[in-house]
Amino acid sequence: MKKILSLILCVAIAVCLCACADILSSDKRKYSTEEFSIDIPDGFEEKTDLGYDAFYVKDDVFVWAIKDPYSGVDGSVEWTIEEYAAVIHSANAEHSPTEVYKEGALTLMEYTVYNSSKSKTFTYLTSMHKGSNAFWIVQLVCEKDDFEEYKPHFIEWAKTIKVK
Repeated sequence: MKKILSLILCVAIAVCLCACADILSSDKRKYSTEEFSIDIPDGFEEKTDLGYDAFYVKDDVFVWAIKDPYSGVDGSVEWTIEEYAAVIHSANAEHSPTEVYKEGALTLMEYTVYNSSKSKTFTYLTSMHKGSNAFWIVQLVCEKDDFEEYKPHFIEWAKTIKVK
């Protein structure tokens, strides 16, 4: 009985690892809207009815972008990306985000949130960008237990983000 249980557990782990490897090893494809693009692995499904400016999902990995027009906050057109990032960090204080940090040209922070509708905990890598008429917040999200494996890939994907 223990051997059968061990075999079932091994198969389950292998299936989980294969699913993760599939997302990470797929050829990249440019997903884009009129004002936003990102190169992520092929096979993500685009969702357009969720209220985001861009939203892509594959399994339990999510990428979404939110455009935050300068017209929404007086004087924000003059803000640096660091000033904007400080505002976003403060707005997410309830999630205990990491300090805002730089990875090359990227401005990033991370935080973890329990999603009660999915009964899962997700970790967010938030990448912030300054465009010609708006700031952009791009969230790269996966289950908390997978984040350390996904993080280097999320950063590579974030490096391909282009905003207008």
